[in-house]
Amino acid sequence: MKQTKRNPTRRPNILASPGATFLNHETKDKSVTLAVVKEVDVVALVVVIVVGAVVVLIALIVVVVVVVVVVVVVVVVVVVVVVVVVIAIIIVALATAAASATAAAQEGENEEENILLKDCIEQINLIFKAKDKSVTLAVVKEVDVVALVVVIVVGAVVVLIALIVVVVVVVVVVVVVVVVVVVVVVVIAIIIVALATAAASATATAAAQEKENEEEIILLKFDMHLQETV
Repeated sequence: MKQTKRNPTRRPNILASPGATFLNHETKDKSVTLAVVKEVDVVALVVVIVVGAVVVLIALIVVVVVVVVVVVVVVVVVVVVVVVVVIAIIIVALATAAASATAAAQEGENEEENILLKDCIEQINLIFKAKDKSVTLAVVKEVDVVALVVVIVVGAVVVLIALIVVVVVVVVVVVVVVVVVVVVVVVIAIIIVALATAAASATATAAAQEKENEEEIILLKFDMHLQETV
């Protein structure tokens, strides 16, 4: 019986070969199973990475909001305290000025009475001298009171301006820090999403390549099996 020569360059048709139906179904089932498993792995990986990124983003936003609220509260409290202190200083200065003026007037009046009681003989001359002395003392006291009030008020204004500058600087620094933190958070979120996308793409590519390699290995094994049986 004459045997026909087999063309070695011709690839065997697996679907037309004996017993190929079962092997083909088995290969397809295995490929589908692998593909489903890889797809589930990719989806799970993406979900975990995205959920983690969202959780980190929310946590950072909460931290930033809390920091901003605390800083705003502290700034408001500092401003209120400064205003109250300045008002108290001004009130004390005005009260001190009024008390000093009253004391100066009373002292001048007492000195006049004492001088009048000590020497009645030279009453006219002493009265003129006492008036001159009282006027001099009153002028000195008034100058002292005005200087004291000016020093206190100017000091209070300088302190208020310095504290306002400090508060403004603190607010600016806080705003800059918040902006930097938000930018960093957004950049980190973008990087995480990009890495998740790249990982998903790489995993899907690897799964497809593995599926293709397994199919080629099965085809090669079946081809070798056919060559052995021919």
